[in-house]
Amino acid sequence: MRNQRLISCLTLVSCLAVTPSVFAQRVTERSLLSGSVGSGARALGMGGAFIAVADDATASSWNPAGLCVLEKAEASVVYQPYASYSTAYAPSAYTYSAPIVSPTYSSVGQYDAEQYKATSRAFDFASITFPFRIGSLKLVPQIGYQRVIDFGLDAEYGSPWTTTTTSRVPTTTTTIYRYVDAGENDTSGGLDVVSASLGLSFTPKLYLGVGVSRWRNGSDGTSNYSWRANITDSRGSYASSQIRTANAVEEFSGTSVSVGALLKPTEKLRFGLVYKSSATLDYEYSFSSHTEQSYEATISNVTDRQTARTGTIKWPWSLGAGIAFQPKDSLTISLDVTRTNWSDSTADYTTVATLSRTAPTPSSSVTTTFYASSWPTAFDQNLPESAYNPRQTDSTQVRFGTEYVITQPRFLGLTALPLRLGFLDDQQLFKSRPDLGSVHYLGLTGGIGLVWARLSVDLAYV
Repeated sequence: MRNQRLISCLTLVSCLAVTPSVFAQRVTERSLLSGSVGSGARALGMGGAFIAVADDATASSWNPAGLCVLEKAEASVVYQPYASYSTAYAPSAYTYSAPIVSPTYSSVGQYDAEQYKATSRAFDFASITFPFRIGSLKLVPQIGYQRVIDFGLDAEYGSPWTTTTTSRVPTTTTTIYRYVDAGENDTSGGLDVVSASLGLSFTPKLYLGVGVSRWRNGSDGTSNYSWRANITDSRGSYASSQIRTANAVEEFSGTSVSVGALLKPTEKLRFGLVYKSSATLDYEYSFSSHTEQSYEATISNVTDRQTARTGTIKWPWSLGAGIAFQPKDSLTISLDVTRTNWSDSTADYTTVATLSRTAPTPSSSVTTTFYASSWPTAFDQNLPESAYNPRQTDSTQVRFGTEYVITQPRFLGLTALPLRLGFLDDQQLFKSRPDLGSVHYLGLTGGIGLVWARLSVDLAYV
């Protein structure tokens, strides 16, 4: 299996006299579910190692103490013009036998190569900041918006596959199924936070910050899926097909707090620390689907499903620490380590599912209650851990970045031209199998900045 993620970013920061118009980052993937990853193309160009840097208008999403660095009123907008996530599956074969059913029962399957690809684009961050002083006390309030997870993915997938089944009950029969399936999803929305943050300091050597975030929004998605099969058995050859359309809507709401500190013992050295509290999110989910199955071009079954789910989800807390070193004014080197408490992330909700068919069974309704299941992997503590029931583990992110600023580059009227490189190692909240080690996503980042006297534009590629 091959896993690829491409994210292009653009951030614009300006004084309030300039109208911002821009671009930046995010694709739905578990490596970005930590809630500790902030926004902005400058930070992402440095690999996301920004906890001890945090000196622009996106600071509240990394470390609210960094707001104290700002001296003038600023507006910031971040937009994701392009993000892509793809997974490729090589051809594979399987063999299954069940001697309990029949001494000669076996099933042989062949899957052809399959590609899954999803793309996304969305607003990622926006803020307005107004620094001011009361005597020796510096206060920097900010109102901001951040898309923590982007659900706005357009996906396509499909694969042909073949299954051959042989059994003897009591005589030998062979059935061959040749399937071709295809589907597409179109989802909009995201998990967003609207925050009020405040940076404060009495001394330029120590900055403090606090933020209150209101979690909101969700996703609204539609999907279309179909398969068709050519079946050969003792009765001859015939065709069967299925078409399914579905719609799913989910909503989140809750509140969390972030607290940060930024210590500058010397002009060349910074230490950053940030804690983001857990959040209990109220959760609502609804799903509906309509399926039509045909046999020899005649509709043989129509099924409608409705699912309603309500409850709460506990988003995990995270603790991050960073260090930034400036051997000279034009060069910054930074390193971050963040730990996220995914092992305690739980979901408690009740699901009511209704299934109705035209034939052969009447409508039915079933209610199921889930207690203390992990989220988002849905680990069931009442069942043994397995590849199908993975236990969530705490995850660690390690991020490294550099920024070199070319002053007075002498073109386009620029006052500065920052160049950035970064590396990230995102340990996942899940394992590929219980008996294997942790899964890690590794990434390289690069970025560039265009800085004028009253305007800066940052671009990054992850």
